[in-house]
Amino acid sequence: MTAHEQLQFLMERENKALEELLGALEAEHEALRAAQLESLAVAVGDKQRLLVELGELEVQRASLLGRVGQPSDKAGLAAFLAEADGTVAEKLQVSWGRTQALLDACARQNRTNGQWVDAGRKHVQQALSILSGSAEQTELYDQKGSTHLPVGNRTYAKV
Repeated sequence: MTAHEQLQFLMERENKALEELLGALEAEHEALRAAQLESLAVAVGDKQRLLVELGELEVQRASLLGRVGQPSDKAGLAAFLAEADGTVAEKLQVSWGRTQALLDACARQNRTNGQWVDAGRKHVQQALSILSGSAEQTELYDQKGSTHLPVGNRTYAKV
């Protein structure tokens, strides 16, 4: 198997893992939306497992690029892709395009999920403020830029 064929194999595995990660992120979103803690735990576990797998694939890709004398960054990958010819080159370009599209989709879904988590955090902070009798207080920022709401002698911080 040539180095380009090895890269194609790695990209196919990476794309499969990215498709699964996108599914896990979508499941996480549904669990957040429906407040289903058990489903959320499963989705987060799946997400963590897939991130480990993707990290391992990244190490393998970096190793392959190093063996052919290319740096393991985007420029090195682009240079290596440019060296391919024929049907292997076409397959690599299609796979790389798919990888980029999946990465973009995962990033968008992750941002959406983060917005849901942040909105939930704000609702909890407001409820704590009302329950503690300090509903008039506003959020404060600490030196790290994190928000927190002082409640009595305790501060409930953004985690």
